[in-house]
Amino acid sequence: GSLCSLGHKVTAMLPLRSKALVEKYSFARRLTSITVELPQESVELEVYDGRLPNGMDVRLLGNDDLFIDRPAITDDEDEPLRHAAFVRGALTLASTEGVQKGGWHVIHAFGLPAAFAPLFAPKTPRFNETKRVLSLDTLEHQGRCDKSWVDRIGLDWSEYTPEGFEFWDQLSILKAGLVNADMILLPSHRMSLDVRTAEGGYGFEGVMNARVEETTALLPGINHSVWNPATDMFLSMHFDAEQQGGKNSCKAQLQHQLELPVQLDKTLLGLVPPCSELAPALGTVARRLLRADIQLVAPKGLDPRLDGPLDELRESFPRQVARPELTDSLLHQLLAGADLVALDRPVKFDGELLMAAYRYGTFPV
Repeated sequence: GSLCSLGHKVTAMLPLRSKALVEKYSFARRLTSITVELPQESVELEVYDGRLPNGMDVRLLGNDDLFIDRPAITDDEDEPLRHAAFVRGALTLASTEGVQKGGWHVIHAFGLPAAFAPLFAPKTPRFNETKRVLSLDTLEHQGRCDKSWVDRIGLDWSEYTPEGFEFWDQLSILKAGLVNADMILLPSHRMSLDVRTAEGGYGFEGVMNARVEETTALLPGINHSVWNPATDMFLSMHFDAEQQGGKNSCKAQLQHQLELPVQLDKTLLGLVPPCSELAPALGTVARRLLRADIQLVAPKGLDPRLDGPLDELRESFPRQVARPELTDSLLHQLLAGADLVALDRPVKFDGELLMAAYRYGTFPV
């Protein structure tokens, strides 16, 4: 959306995994499909056009057998065919789109389903000089398959090497992307270090160490139209860094709404999902904190292991513990009204919520 606002043309290409999306977002089906020619078969892809409010164009590529009601990542025998057909189809379609000033500047592939893009792009018209970026959130899913797929999807055997997409005498879709991308984006600094170790590299630590200069850790951004205490639609009182009075009003309203004593001098701690790593110790720690006379807002359904202990805390400390249903509105009101919010290992946690907590003047712990 930000790139569109700066005058750039941005187009998102996605496999159509649910026909419900077409009706829900009013995508228009093109009268003509595109054909992906592979050495041993042809794949027909329907094309659906749409545009987001921020100006980004969206193209959905549909094939009932390959995509509908199927997860993005599977261990099915046809996984190489699905990913190869999608990427070749997306590049073919993009090559026909009108782009000024020399064609597409960047192709940005996300995850295993698009990992063939850095390999295929230089061999596709209008993409031979396009920079290739691959974003990943894990190296666990590697798309490893029998080497017979090299012929089936039209790859070059000269690239079936340890320096190419060969991995332990198999084809690896992910490795094809890693060794051909101009830049590899990872969601955190910690992950950029972990992938260079045997534990975090899942066998690709050698590749990641060889490509360390092309690897960048990029924290998730924050959507200011969603996370903004000065305009938040879920808040009755607004505030910002200059006008902070509204935060106390939000705290008082949250306490009243959850039937906690309205006391601004009481420390209010909120829990937000996920809590998988907090769960083992949280019950014991929370009881100690409550004895120190804090207030705790612990929404239901955070983690099955927490439901019992937190319900017991609610019974033991009814004037200090609230157990509301977790909704979008509650999450915004909790960030606005709490003094502290407990995150599941913040260094690896969803960066948007972490930054949203700071934006709302709530300290993450």
